Amino acid sequence: MRLALVCVLLAAFNAVAADNARLKELFLADQAVRQAEPDAGDVLTSTPEDLERQKTVLEQIAAGKLTTSADYFHAAVVFQHGATTENIALAYSLATIATRMQPTHPYAQFLTAAAWDRLMKRMGKPQWYGTQYMNGPNGKYELYRIDEQAVTDQDRARLGVPPLAASQERIRKMNGALEFPRFSGQFA
Repeated sequence: MRLALVCVLLAAFNAVAADNARLKELFLADQAVRQAEPDAGDVLTSTPEDLERQKTVLEQIAAGKLTTSADYFHAAVVFQHGATTENIALAYSLATIATRMQPTHPYAQFLTAAAWDRLMKRMGKPQWYGTQYMNGPNGKYELYRIDEQAVTDQDRARLGVPPLAASQERIRKMNGALEFPRFSGQFA
């Protein structure tokens, strides 16, 4: 949690600056793995490459190199694919900072919801927004359990998350498709 506090303080004191090219590079490398292996984003252990990217992001944070909303977003995505609850909590904190710095950043808003849901999933609690999928016992995709009372579809919409009915329809399409839908790369 100290690291999250440091991130918040750094965000508050940084003026408008150029995006950190190293963080974007780490983000793109993280996404390249997820493009090549569609299930890689939901593993409980990180690859050695994931761990190295996370280490480098922590070094960038410690050196005060996160200065823009994009920097915090890129760092958050790297930690969203971490193996520990602490990694996911850091992803949530970083995504929240990215959203506070640039409230119109739609992907940071979505990532805030996705990181929260993943954090809930890691803690064995129901997700709120409906962003987390899993392989069910029959080998088909299903939504991880949802606390349908936690937030409304209006709350989801504010963070760029589709309504629950749309998420459930996406699952039906995923299970009917021959290929897992791929991330389109629009986050870069």
